[in-house]
Amino acid sequence: MVLDARFTISDAKDRTGLSRKYMIPLLNRMEHDGWIKRIENDRQVIKTLESAIA
Repeated sequence: MVLDARFTISDAKDRTGLSRKYMIPLLNRMEHDGWIKRIENDRQVIKTLESAIA
C-alpha cells in the first residue's frame, strides 16, 4: 500500500480475500495501532512498513 492511499472495506476485502467478518476487526486494530485512519467510509494509510522501519 502507498502512503496516503485511500481504500474502502470492499477494496480491502477484494485485495486480501478476507470476509467482512474478519476485515472489520483487522481494520479497527490497524486504526488503533496507527497504521490507518478512518475518513467517513474510507480508510487512509498513514504508516507503511517501509516508513515504520526508517
